[in-house]
Amino acid sequence: MNKAALRNVRRKYHAWIRYLNTKDGRDYQQYVLARNEATHATRKARKEFESRLANEICMKNKAFWNDVNSRRRTRTGIPDLRNSEGIFVSRDRGKVEVLSKQYTDVFTKEDMANFPPFTDKVLQSNLRISIYRERVLTKLQALLVDESPDPDSVHPKILKELAEILATSLCILYNASLKHGEVPKQWKLATVTPIFKKGDKSNLANYRQVSLTSVVCKTFRAHYCRRSYSALKNK
Repeated sequence: MNKAALRNVRRKYHAWIRYLNTKDGRDYQQYVLARNEATHATRKARKEFESRLANEICMKNKAFWNDVNSRRRTRTGIPDLRNSEGIFVSRDRGKVEVLSKQYTDVFTKEDMANFPPFTDKVLQSNLRISIYRERVLTKLQALLVDESPDPDSVHPKILKELAEILATSLCILYNASLKHGEVPKQWKLATVTPIFKKGDKSNLANYRQVSLTSVVCKTFRAHYCRRSYSALKNK
């Protein structure tokens, strides 16, 4: 809905209110004219939106699926799930618990007590990775603002709009992380969302887990991996 279509819709509404107050035939004719213009304008706006969406589908596929989902007549969340005992769980808390247990059971647990023997090796490398403010600023300004916020509730739009202010602090933080070989605990947190794949919707195994992680950490990872690859390639 663009501004022109909105103006026509408002004109139609006011014409209808005027006719209800006067019951005059000429006012009704004005309403019919405004109604037809509003219908034409909204259809035109919709066609322009769909055409633009089709041209940008490769770059903005999320916007495409948002439009598709908005057209669906049925909207359902997570249905009743069947736990390991075959009992259906209908409450939200119960669904979270059975899904958490399902993901925990299929997670690969490494044996942390029995490591294979390792021989100490002295590695010599002149590879030095440094992260610069300009690159951090570029990454922040390239963030997609229509993505969901991360587990610490920092929305990508905030990071993008405050990129000039945050770039220096994040650059210091990223370099400190590289120097000490560790990342903040908050970056390891994730918001897990179950996505239905196919088959029986009550079967826990038919839900794929998607993890929403920290945008700040993903920006760091994208920058670091690119710098590391470039440095190794140029050696």
